[in-house]
Amino acid sequence: MTFATYLFSGILCHLLLPSYRHLPLPHFTSKKRVDYLTRVIAILHALLVTALAYYGIFHLCDDNKQSILSSRQCLTTPKLFHLLSAIITIGYLSFDLLATASFNHENNPLTYQTYMHHVAGIVAFATALVLRVQGSPFLIGAIANQFTEISTPFMNLRQILYVHKMENSVCATVNKIVFAFTFLVVRLLFQIYFAYVSLFWLLDEYPNLPGYSGWELLGFTICWVAQVLGLLLNFSWASLIVKQLMRMVGSNKHPRKKKGE
Repeated sequence: MTFATYLFSGILCHLLLPSYRHLPLPHFTSKKRVDYLTRVIAILHALLVTALAYYGIFHLCDDNKQSILSSRQCLTTPKLFHLLSAIITIGYLSFDLLATASFNHENNPLTYQTYMHHVAGIVAFATALVLRVQGSPFLIGAIANQFTEISTPFMNLRQILYVHKMENSVCATVNKIVFAFTFLVVRLLFQIYFAYVSLFWLLDEYPNLPGYSGWELLGFTICWVAQVLGLLLNFSWASLIVKQLMRMVGSNKHPRKKKGE
């Protein structure tokens, strides 16, 4: 199914490419076209996995009154739904990593951070998927982390608006504010929460760790390290977002004067 997701992303890219060629952007190179299309696909993927994550968080517990946020038993009992959701994200991240690496040859910190984010995500999701230890929170925690993708459509929409020369529009301003809110509040809070949950699960399980196999112990370590790495990357990106918001507020307080004034 991972291959099917990867294949679907590629097919979607090829289906969108002919229509994109008719846009009034003759100066666009193949690299920019691929960037545009991968952003559209990123928005579609983010909408899908955010919806799946919401359902997985609030509507899959055996007790309908509970959620994985309030029930440890629910958090540590993965179902088929969680497996399929993880496979979808592994397929998408693999596709996007390949597309980015093939067409984006920029050597800057943000590019390398994106690679790091994708590789860590693929490894963590794959490990949680294969590990699938009953009683551990890592697979369901990984799916819950997908809810943080709620900020991704707004991040990619910003670049799409820029392509269509709408970067100074009201829509772009609203998009920046919503993106900042969803990233700083939802993404960071969820990442912090599940880093906390997984750490304290490991601490609670410490006396029982000798009973786990070496592979399971390695898997626990990989999943938690990936969680912390993702959190550190998000803190780094959050600092950039805050700086951008401060610049935006500053520019509104001191608008540029027109020539002749």
